[in-house]
Amino acid sequence: MRKRGTIIIETDEGILLTAMSSGTYLLPGGGVNKGESRFRAAIRELEEETGLKANYAEIIFRHVSKSQEHTVVLVKARGIPFPKREIKFIDYYQPNKKIKMSSGTKEIIEKYYHWKKHTNHQKDD
Repeated sequence: MRKRGTIIIETDEGILLTAMSSGTYLLPGGGVNKGESRFRAAIRELEEETGLKANYAEIIFRHVSKSQEHTVVLVKARGIPFPKREIKFIDYYQPNKKIKMSSGTKEIIEKYYHWKKHTNHQKDD
């Protein structure tokens, strides 16, 4: 199973998503390089894919999808996201918004909302 660092950035617009040319949206993040933790991979991939620089990050949970083991990292970042490298599109998830996402991304977002509801973690702007 592939190990992946996965980022959640929640903004006033929603949760940040990225997509390659296929148009299927995923949470930012990616695979681990040799000797790298999933946490570090997530932060590195965020900057490589969107140009955002994390100024706060914490691991909030782990999630196993059909093909990947995710370490999910809640991030606050500075900058304005724009598609870089293999990323072609950026959008934001909001409940009831019609957007083509992977099943793993949907599961992680649902788990995040559950986590947020049951902790004292609130979005700070």
